[in-house]
Amino acid sequence: MDELDLRILGSLAWKPGDPTHMARGILRPWDIARSLGVHGNTVKTRLEEMRAAGVLMGVFLVPVARFGSVTESGMFWFEFEGPREKNAAFEALKGRSDINDVHTYVGGTLRVAVLARHGEPLEQAGQRVGQAIGARETRLFYRRVGSRATVDAGPRRLTPLDLRIMMAMVNDAHRPFAEVAEEVGVTQKTVRSRFSAMLRAPVFAIIPGTDLGKVRDLLAFELAVEFDEPEPASTAAFIARFPEAFQRAAHSAENVYLFLAARDTRQVEDYLLRAQSFPGVRRARALLVRETWTNNENILRVLRERLAELEAEGLPA
Repeated sequence: MDELDLRILGSLAWKPGDPTHMARGILRPWDIARSLGVHGNTVKTRLEEMRAAGVLMGVFLVPVARFGSVTESGMFWFEFEGPREKNAAFEALKGRSDINDVHTYVGGTLRVAVLARHGEPLEQAGQRVGQAIGARETRLFYRRVGSRATVDAGPRRLTPLDLRIMMAMVNDAHRPFAEVAEEVGVTQKTVRSRFSAMLRAPVFAIIPGTDLGKVRDLLAFELAVEFDEPEPASTAAFIARFPEAFQRAAHSAENVYLFLAARDTRQVEDYLLRAQSFPGVRRARALLVRETWTNNENILRVLRERLAELEAEGLPA
């Protein structure tokens, strides 16, 4: 991989508040090529190569609003005595219905997206998962922003058709609207309109599923940072200090983690020192990714549950 591959990966993501994709909601290879100043076939070939290598697992549609049985979700750190215990926990997590994705790093650390359901507090859900997998330490790092009001109140409530469109795009957020329209039984214009409305709410984020452990020739890592006195302006200024970051995976006033790539361990250390020297940073960690696992079936399960609830209410499409 090289710098262009990383820039292409960064172009695949869309997060609430990011205006980059607002015009179309999703980007095709030629849209990405235009923004990067390269040929469309170059981007298409690079994407195919990254998929074949397992670096790009897919481009996923991930709900950010809370609805159905999910009341909150967030990222947790789970620390273990060593790699053996961590690897056993990694395998055990794959069978759970209350997690979304898992990142395993060099050493004894896992980062896990935990789903709190049926009113359970998020911190309690994380502790419960940590105890089940034998974690030595469990710590909430990032609480995902979302609100039931985003979905179930206001001038436009989600309908069964909205949920079917989301379900059709969970595993491939770049599916052509015409293909989705045929699957759900409406016109392409209707799909585009519903998708755009949900994007503006926002109801979901578009996230490239990447396994940085598969990257060759570069050291791909996550820079995870926590702040002493959270200030949105300070967090934004911190992010601006790292223009090399090819993806901002999560960001709030309290914390941020960035995806970066280095030529060698010396450059990783330089990035870490740059983070630690920023005013207000309490803790900064450079985590080398070993493997990533994503379970979109749990997202689909929640969407199916909510669809059944809406259909039982007789809500029109």
